[in-house]
Amino acid sequence: MNNLLDKLLDNNYNDLRQIIDKILLELGIPSNLKGYTYIEEAIFLCVKDSNYKEYITKRLYPTLAEKLNVKEYQVEKNIRKAIEVSWTNANPETLEKIFGYSIGLDRDRPTNFNYIITISNILVNY
Repeated sequence: MNNLLDKLLDNNYNDLRQIIDKILLELGIPSNLKGYTYIEEAIFLCVKDSNYKEYITKRLYPTLAEKLNVKEYQVEKNIRKAIEVSWTNANPETLEKIFGYSIGLDRDRPTNFNYIITISNILVNY
């Protein structure tokens, strides 16, 4: 994963949102999906304030719903759908580098929580 982040940072993607965008696109999520916007904002909030990581359903989803003028269940559902698309579209090596999963038919996609937290932790710890 460090090579991917090094590449992103070296290509003048110094803005956190731009880095998140590049990671999500690398993970195969089309930017036209609603879930793309929700995941992007969720990761941004988790990087900026680690308290969101502990209260994803009680704090993060309500914050996103209010900010994006949607219902909380829509946030959760659209994030889940975007992750499903990512798990189908992304290069297996990229998924393994980021999530550490052995990609195969017997492996389920990560939960919304694991997906968001994994990416935000990588960005915080980089």
